[in-house]
Amino acid sequence: MAAAMKARPRIVIVGAGGLVFPVELARDILSFRSLGDGTIVLYDIDVPAAERTAGVVRELARTGGRAAAVEAAARVRGAQPGPDHGPAADRTGGHDR
Repeated sequence: MAAAMKARPRIVIVGAGGLVFPVELARDILSFRSLGDGTIVLYDIDVPAAERTAGVVRELARTGGRAAAVEAAARVRGAQPGPDHGPAADRTGGHDR
């Protein structure tokens, strides 16, 4: 039997400085009731870009009526402890920069 998921899942998106894929991924996460009220942590080596993305994701959550907490982490270790999921979005030199 699979282990039960925590009440508020923690999802870390690594490489979240862009405005296309990370935002679309967060939108998809927010669309699931079981995930949309958890915590989404956005990490990128370009911290201001991750903070910008976090602002967009916060607006998505608010518009969709989700209670998700959205954080921008300055370090990968800051994205911990214990993420339940950790997709990576690594496209060097993406078209949205």
